[in-house]
Amino acid sequence: MEDVTEARFRKYGESKYIDLVLFPYREGNEGMEGWKNFVQTFVDSKNGNRREIGLFLKEFSSEDKLTPQMIFERHHRLKEIGLPVVPTLRMSDDNKLLLMTDLTYGGKYEIVDRHNIHPNNLALNSSVLAEQIKKIARKASENGFYLNIDAYTLVIDKKTKEGKIFLSDLSSGVETKYDLEESFRKSIRSKYMTFEDYKDFYANNFAASFIEAFLSDKPLMYN
Repeated sequence: MEDVTEARFRKYGESKYIDLVLFPYREGNEGMEGWKNFVQTFVDSKNGNRREIGLFLKEFSSEDKLTPQMIFERHHRLKEIGLPVVPTLRMSDDNKLLLMTDLTYGGKYEIVDRHNIHPNNLALNSSVLAEQIKKIARKASENGFYLNIDAYTLVIDKKTKEGKIFLSDLSSGVETKYDLEESFRKSIRSKYMTFEDYKDFYANNFAASFIEAFLSDKPLMYN
C-alpha cells in the first residue's frame, strides 16, 4: 500500500459512515494473516480536538473466500457472546476494506500468532492466559463456533511482558456451524464421559495446544 486511501467506514449495525483519509506508515507481516497494512488517520474527539490513531487495513479481492461483510458479521456475533474480538472493526461503503484496531498500539505491544514465528514468545502471565483460553474455547463451542489456533492472537506488552488474547483471524480461524454435542456423540469418550466432562476435556485440550504454540520456549513450527 503506497497511496493515501480515502474511504467511508461504518461500524456494525450503524447506517452512519465516517469519512477517513488513511496514510500508510509501514508495511510488513506483524502476524495476523492478511492484516499487513498499517495506516494512520485523524479523528475528531469529543472535546473538539483532532487526534491521530493507528489502524490495520485489510483489502479484499474477488479471490478471497470470505467477504468483508461475512467477517464483519462474525466479529459482531463473537462480540455479542463476550469473546475478546478486536475493539474496533469498520467496513468501507464499497464492501472491499476492513479497518481494525492496531493491536501493537503504536509499537508498544508485540504480536505473536501462527503467522509470526517468534522463538521467545513467553508471557509472564501464562497461567492466567491458559485459563482464559479454556473459557474462550468453551463459550465459543457452546454458541456454535469452533475457533482453531489461527483465530488467536497473543499481544505482549514489551515492558511488562504480560500478554492479552484477541480473536483477530475471523476467516480461516473460525468455523461457524460447530456442534459440540454432535462431536461428543461421535466420540469414543461418550462411552465413559458425561457431556459436561467432555466440555471440560475439550477446553483443557485446546488450552494445552495454545500453550504449546504460544507460551512455550520453542519456536513455532508450521506445516
